[in-house]
Amino acid sequence: MTSAPSTTEHIIDIINEYKPVLATMGPFMVASILKSKKECDLSCFGRLTIAGSKTPEKLLLQLRDRWLPGAIVNEIYGQTENLGLILSPNPSGPIGNCGHCPFEWQKNVKLVDPENNIEIKEPNVPGEMITKITGFSEYYNNPEETKNAFTVAGWFKTGDILYRDEGGNYFFVERLKMLIKYRGYHIRPSEIETVILEHPGVSDVSVTSIPDEEDGEHPVACVVRKIGSNVTAQEIKDLVASKRSNSQQLRGGVVFLNEIPLTSTGKIARGKIKQIALTAQRE
Repeated sequence: MTSAPSTTEHIIDIINEYKPVLATMGPFMVASILKSKKECDLSCFGRLTIAGSKTPEKLLLQLRDRWLPGAIVNEIYGQTENLGLILSPNPSGPIGNCGHCPFEWQKNVKLVDPENNIEIKEPNVPGEMITKITGFSEYYNNPEETKNAFTVAGWFKTGDILYRDEGGNYFFVERLKMLIKYRGYHIRPSEIETVILEHPGVSDVSVTSIPDEEDGEHPVACVVRKIGSNVTAQEIKDLVASKRSNSQQLRGGVVFLNEIPLTSTGKIARGKIKQIALTAQRE
């Protein structure tokens, strides 16, 4: 137990001193440890569980480069409303998967088109996960939110977009409410973030949006430069333009930050990012 702020340097000190064999972290904390100039001995871990948001494949590959042979890296998927895990972790599955659905749960978990609630049975087609896992019945003293959280048939709407491959492995895509709506298109911030992270001068990025009267929303990239980097907003825009569709262009611009704001649990503080995009100078 520690009362010190959970900075990257403090977490590294704990790992180096106490040599934990198990840990659960968010993707941003893992990324911060890997990028830190402070040496961190990761050889103590037998298993690392990553949870809280989408983990870029590039990050998983970097982590494996510093991992001992035989050590396990798990991505997991669950929700408080479902009292924990929804999927069973599958560390031996394809990289980036967040688990598979055990046979006894399959009748209580499915993917649906969020626009029409029709079940998606084909592989590799994203949809909202809905569940009938027992344990959650309502939000305390909030009947309106409870009503909105369930379908007419009684399925709980997780608000998360996932897809399932041919082998039954699930892959987290994005929170439904995080999707950016540009004209008639749904844009996934993670797809744009993956491209921007390819730039050698970029340390971190979070993509959000600003409202637009004609188009609905315009994507904005909040970018942290690597130390010594002078990457420009135009370079980032050009990179996205070269690799993503016209609807995914950074019409809202680029904001440079010293760091991406995080919540106390290590997740991106999406509300703060949204506010920054609305009020900061965009290039």
